[in-house]
Amino acid sequence: MLNEQESKKDVMNHLTGSEDIKSKVNEDLNTDKTSMDELKASMGVKKEAISVHSMPGKFVEASQKKSVGGASSGLSGGSSKKVLLIAIGLILFIIIVIAGVLWFANKNIQSPNNQPVAVINENTNDNTNDDINQNDNTNDNQNQVENINDNTNDNVNQNDNTNDNQPQNINDNTNDNPDNLVIFDADNDGLSYEEELVFSTNPNLEDTDKDGYKDGQEIINLFNPLLPSKDLLTSGLVIRFNNSIYNYLLLRPKVWLAKAEGGNLAEILILPNTETGESFSISSISNTSGLSLTEALVQNEDILGSAANFENYSLDGKEALRSKDGRKVISLNGEYIVVIAYDTGSLGSANFDSTFAMMLNSFKWSVVDNNPSEEDES
Repeated sequence: MLNEQESKKDVMNHLTGSEDIKSKVNEDLNTDKTSMDELKASMGVKKEAISVHSMPGKFVEASQKKSVGGASSGLSGGSSKKVLLIAIGLILFIIIVIAGVLWFANKNIQSPNNQPVAVINENTNDNTNDDINQNDNTNDNQNQVENINDNTNDNVNQNDNTNDNQPQNINDNTNDNPDNLVIFDADNDGLSYEEELVFSTNPNLEDTDKDGYKDGQEIINLFNPLLPSKDLLTSGLVIRFNNSIYNYLLLRPKVWLAKAEGGNLAEILILPNTETGESFSISSISNTSGLSLTEALVQNEDILGSAANFENYSLDGKEALRSKDGRKVISLNGEYIVVIAYDTGSLGSANFDSTFAMMLNSFKWSVVDNNPSEEDES
């Protein structure tokens, strides 16, 4: 209403006319009954057509922003958005802080009667570690090495000579020596280097006389290794030892020494002409008690060795026992026990195993008459 009165006054001030007209208009102005159109009509003001122009939107928006709160804020649209976002963030931060305080307070709340809340943490760790190591290592090592060395040399030396003075010689030789150690046998003829020297054979040729038989085989079987179809006794390489007291004989290398120990023919030593310390012996032991061969061995076990070390053997057709190493033979002849032994000496070398086999193969239980072509010892 106030604005309408002021508008009326403004109209009156701009009106032209006499003072009477203005006075009347002024009266009408003080009353609320006269409208603006009526006032203008009484004053003779014609009603004009008023052109209305709309204000552009950007000016309307700016005008509205200036009139907010009755004063100009001076804030742009972008600044308002930033302020709004900051306000929202601040509100959210306050909400989060309040929620955290409430959660912390709720967590630490105490039970009634101001008694602390009893927290019972029952952790049952039932860890049973049963490591039972049963290490049963049973090493049942039965290493049974059974060496059975059966060397059987069946040499049938058949010499069919047209000479009536040479009989047919059939030599069936079985070499039962399980410990036939041959050392330094370069030509592999069964003779050691020392035996090659004794019998004058070629140490680099296994068959010196080239008759098809190795030199060692011929020596063991009493054949001459230097001439084909000749016996060993007539070769001059050996000599026959004849013990007329104890009724036996055998062949020995001619270059060796044979002697009676203490002048007693019951103990004969045959000594090789080497420095190896080896020797041979023929011992005659009285058996007036009439012991068997096995009983005699048991009774003289301290001298002859354990009976378990002997095996059956035959000496010139009679029962005998021979040691498993082949270097001791025991036999009975009437009231005497004869022991023929090969002692390898302190050096432990065995250079004359083939020569010892030759001596055993030439052994006889009876004394033969002297033959002018043979040299005997008694």
